[in-house]
Amino acid sequence: HEARVVMITSEESGVAVISVTDRMLGILTGDGQGRCLIKYVMASSNLGVVGDEIETSGLDKVFPAGIKVGRIISIVSEKGMFKQILVQPYFDLRELEVVGVLRENVP
Repeated sequence: HEARVVMITSEESGVAVISVTDRMLGILTGDGQGRCLIKYVMASSNLGVVGDEIETSGLDKVFPAGIKVGRIISIVSEKGMFKQILVQPYFDLRELEVVGVLRENVP
């Protein structure tokens, strides 16, 4: 058996997430530097507050809902109609030694 692992801090990643407090939905991607971004949040929205907890939403049908991912550490307004939300993962992925594998519908 083999598996390909993509860390959530990788720019290749994409995970459907939701904020616990205000139920803001988004796609979390890595910034390549140990943190994550939620992109394409409408700049006009009041959603997202520093300190809010982020977890998987399950909407991507890849990861089950409710896995704790991290906390919002900053909100950056961009030119145009979107803002980016910076998320600090709950763990330092560079020091990760043990992982679990989620399997679905295994007999």
